[in-house]
Amino acid sequence: MYRDAWVKIDIDAFKDNIKIIKERSNKKIIAIIKADAYGCGAKTLYNYAIEAGVSMFGVSSLEEAIRLREDGCTKDILILGHTSTYNLDLIKKYDFILSTVSKDWVDEFSKFDGENIRIHIKVDTGMNRIGLIGYDEVKESIKKLKDSNYCVDGIFTHFACSDEDYNKMTKRQYEMFKDIVERLEYKFNFIHCSNSDASMNIKDDLCNSARIGLSLFGLNTYHKDLKSVVSLICNLINVKTVKKGEAISYGSTYVCEKDEIIGTVPIGYADGFNRKNTGRRVYVEGTNGVIVGRICMDQMMIRLDEYRPVGTRVELFGKHISIEEVAKDLDTISYEVLSVLSDRLTRVYFKDGKYLTDINPRLNRKEIS
Repeated sequence: MYRDAWVKIDIDAFKDNIKIIKERSNKKIIAIIKADAYGCGAKTLYNYAIEAGVSMFGVSSLEEAIRLREDGCTKDILILGHTSTYNLDLIKKYDFILSTVSKDWVDEFSKFDGENIRIHIKVDTGMNRIGLIGYDEVKESIKKLKDSNYCVDGIFTHFACSDEDYNKMTKRQYEMFKDIVERLEYKFNFIHCSNSDASMNIKDDLCNSARIGLSLFGLNTYHKDLKSVVSLICNLINVKTVKKGEAISYGSTYVCEKDEIIGTVPIGYADGFNRKNTGRRVYVEGTNGVIVGRICMDQMMIRLDEYRPVGTRVELFGKHISIEEVAKDLDTISYEVLSVLSDRLTRVYFKDGKYLTDINPRLNRKEIS
């Protein structure tokens, strides 16, 4: 590789997680691979998701959907976010499934012939982001869309608090959604309300599908036996002893209390590794190091417990340090830790315990031949 920092992705663990979730939920799986599969490379992963039994993919925008289709994906693709009638020709060309954003959205799309375009009705049950509100609005919208030749194929909602153990809000949202669906007496091919956490924590007899995003990569609030898929790895590029009283990095905010062994690794905040990680532990071949001094744009320093040679591998998160631990320390969520990793970092894929391929998004080519 051109640089001693990369994202390692375990395809076997990725596939195993899908199989585990599908078996436990007993539902069709809609794999949410928006934001380029949370930064892990939708182009490389979608075929393995299909092999593991995924029925459909979900993305955030028309742009993401086109990219996935152009990358060869022939499975159904549901666009979860806003779309415009301006792009109806593209939507028909690529056979995408749309989500209802609002009553105004339905009114606008109903002005056009929707032949061969499938729709999933998004119901807003309390998230107050997008979607149709209440039974009457949903019923009226379905009629308008069908009258304009659209195929109303599915219905769904989104929980606001699914990472909290089936709280009052989630229960209220589910009961509202269930009431609307049952009153409609409409035969939907896809009914889904659960995201990753809800699919493993809420049992319902209404839905036949579940939207799985973060748990594809082994992250779930309630089930910790899913497999770790993503690791952020780098190698030591410089190791030296820094004398007591000397300072490390910008601002001289860290001063050595004794002679310390300091290693440098080639990763920084421009790679999506937050400056707040200063003071956090890293895993260095069986022991822990500590990030010291301010994290730079392209590099950072680590205090080592003993001398380690240049080239020694350092795990920032992965099998030994979970993404959840990083998120908790940074007072954020696992989604952010994963999805902000920059395209400067090569994605390296392993299958059957062996190197399979790699992608450098900026070079648009493999680094390892």
